[in-house]
Amino acid sequence: MLAAFVCSGLGIHSWWSNRTDPVRTSFAVVACLTGLSYLAFSLYLLPGLEGFIYLHSLAGGLVPVSFLWFLERLFGRIHQPMGLMVRRLWISTPMVGAFYMSANLTLFRHTYDLNIAELIYTAYVMSLFGLCLLRLYQHHESSETRLQKLRIRYLLGLLGGGVLFTSIELILRGLGSPDLQSNLGELGIITRSEVLQGAAPPISTLFGTLFIYFLHQIVQLYRLLDLNEIFSRVLSLGMLAMLLVIL
Repeated sequence: MLAAFVCSGLGIHSWWSNRTDPVRTSFAVVACLTGLSYLAFSLYLLPGLEGFIYLHSLAGGLVPVSFLWFLERLFGRIHQPMGLMVRRLWISTPMVGAFYMSANLTLFRHTYDLNIAELIYTAYVMSLFGLCLLRLYQHHESSETRLQKLRIRYLLGLLGGGVLFTSIELILRGLGSPDLQSNLGELGIITRSEVLQGAAPPISTLFGTLFIYFLHQIVQLYRLLDLNEIFSRVLSLGMLAMLLVIL
């Protein structure tokens, strides 16, 4: 839940400091959607709030779409209309999410194993994150300045780590025991959280929060020296957060 407030706070802070800047506005959307997804998952772990998993999934599905929009603003299309692909993704992603939610609430309502609707939606969202990585790599290859290449490398590392650990967590969560998930009401709150979270610690949340922090600093600072300073801050925060996760 702390990650949710950090991400949302960074997005609101960036937007509030200059509400007419398209780059800051698009970053605020990325950060707030990320924070909303984290907040919904935290609430989902609590007894009686299982429905928040759908808010988590829908908000999380829009994060890569909003990031693609942010990349358009960051790398040149500042005052131009939104690109056709991004416009289509803003429309298609909620539709795919609605299919996933309606299928889970009707066809698979009493099923605790991983179902086809979850597989389709998960594969769709992860493919969008893959598209974000590809688009970042394309910007890296076409960039002619050392500053921009360095900035993109940092983004690729943090986003790639987040996607990797998210995939691992989803796989381990899908391999969890259906019997335990069907009897969540009989479990204590800590055991319940462990069952719903899965066997892997939330390392992806750490990467996601650091990614949003790095984006926030990129929006705020532009000199190469500042970027090196940002990386030092991110590394220090990451080490401290990792210790908290382990403990």
